[in-house]
Amino acid sequence: TWSVVYDPLGRGPFDVHSDDARQLLYVLAHPTPTAVSELLTLDNDPQSPTYLQVVASTQNLSSNPLIERFALSASGNRAAIISAFVRYLHIVDTDPSSPTYMQVLFEGAIPVNGPFPIITSAVVTSDDRSVLISIQRGGGAASAIARFDLSSMTWIDHNPGMSGVQHIGPNSSPAANLGPAVFDIDISSDDTFAVVCGWGGSGWAGRIDLDPAAITAWSWRAYAPTPGLPDAWALDLASGDGLVAIETQGQVLVLRAGSGETVRSFPVSLSSNIYLVRMK
Repeated sequence: TWSVVYDPLGRGPFDVHSDDARQLLYVLAHPTPTAVSELLTLDNDPQSPTYLQVVASTQNLSSNPLIERFALSASGNRAAIISAFVRYLHIVDTDPSSPTYMQVLFEGAIPVNGPFPIITSAVVTSDDRSVLISIQRGGGAASAIARFDLSSMTWIDHNPGMSGVQHIGPNSSPAANLGPAVFDIDISSDDTFAVVCGWGGSGWAGRIDLDPAAITAWSWRAYAPTPGLPDAWALDLASGDGLVAIETQGQVLVLRAGSGETVRSFPVSLSSNIYLVRMK
């Protein structure tokens, strides 16, 4: 049975994430008939007297109407809110036991370069130590993955030999051959690797290996499955992190997350530009 959980007076909801352990829903929307975006908390406990009511909210999060995506950490304690075109990051405290609950802990510009950069997705590590952000560049230019250290609230530089902050990509050391038009990113439950995909060129995907004990350590490996990855808009790691599902043109491919080898595929009778895929 379909039912409306939240219908704001303004626009949205644009994105929704669930803190299952605490029975809370986090919704990004314009709660009033203005362009002001807020992150709102809804009570998702059917036994609660405030079930499906807004019980907390940020205050004047942003007047940017194009804030439409966010990531919630596995712990439920941090939300990373991104703006695609203004290229801004907000970090919000989503730990209900914290004295700064639903307050903005950081807001600032995402350091970018190259032609017409667009911020497409984000993920928070399960230990609440860092955020990974995918950056798409125009004109078929190579993509990049930015990393933000939540402990120091600073951007991680992946090439100290160059001026400014360099992300994982063509300017990192070593360089990573990410394809153009990155769109989605996910991270393993133990934070030891992330998977990334993009629809640019002939489509592509790959894996970034990480070391939770050494935040600056990383390595990149591109996947090369058969068949290829045309229009790779969305992906998701399965429970256990052994498999990754990637939406491609007319089908979903299931790959081994370690090697990128194709395990199986199944057709999708929908047009391309599917923005979300989930695998159990």
